[in-house]
Amino acid sequence: MESRCLGNGRGRGLLVGLLAGVLCSAAGAAHAADGRFYIGASGTAEQFDASYDKSVINTPPSLRSGDVFHDGDSADDWDIGLGLLLGYRLPLGADGSFFLSAELDAKLHDVTTRGRLEGVGDSATRNQLGESWPDDWSLEKERSYGLTVKLGADPVFLRPFLGETSLYLLAGLRLVDTKFEIEYDGCFRVAPLCVPAEFEAGSLSRSQDFVAWTGGVGLEKRFGEHLALQGEVRYTGYADEDWLSFDLDGIQVPAELDGDDLDLSLNLILFF
Repeated sequence: MESRCLGNGRGRGLLVGLLAGVLCSAAGAAHAADGRFYIGASGTAEQFDASYDKSVINTPPSLRSGDVFHDGDSADDWDIGLGLLLGYRLPLGADGSFFLSAELDAKLHDVTTRGRLEGVGDSATRNQLGESWPDDWSLEKERSYGLTVKLGADPVFLRPFLGETSLYLLAGLRLVDTKFEIEYDGCFRVAPLCVPAEFEAGSLSRSQDFVAWTGGVGLEKRFGEHLALQGEVRYTGYADEDWLSFDLDGIQVPAELDGDDLDLSLNLILFF
């Protein structure tokens, strides 16, 4: 069973402030070293995996006091994302064969995972008051914002095959905006038990912000002084988000969401 009101996520202001601070620091470094700013556009094929778990905890005065029901489900889907990025690259080493980049990006996503909790309880349909009702649920990823640091080198052994090419490692933080939705059908009456014709159907939605970390590898092929093409593989893990979705008459329903991404990206970069 669920609450009829769900709250909003948090953390956007802190992460946006951190991203802005890192970019300003990189800009200041431009006066002390032969660094370069760059902009770019990216296209991403991504697998989005999400998990939804809930518990129903019965305490006095609930008629099911002492009963605790747990349920959970996970689902994944593939889709695409498009984004823009802005970064600053600083050469390292006497010959500049290594580099360090700080990069900000914003992406739009079009991917939704959908699943179903089957319900847990001792009634035939598991949707009486105090049981864990069956839920149809979905988590839609809408937008994300990231700060990424890249450490790379120009391996000599690749030049005969690929020309001016760099390999790099990447790591960073992301803020992911999502929308969580539930459709339910159950009994809100304490007693007697509801018959199927008396069950109430409804839907709930929750805007949820996730803070996530990301790591991966990339390959960059340069075309002249100003243009480059990057291919990247990234894994992104989300920090768990939990909330109390129902708390009334001795019945509490804590819920939790988490997720992760596996991304294949292609970036077109223009250096200044």
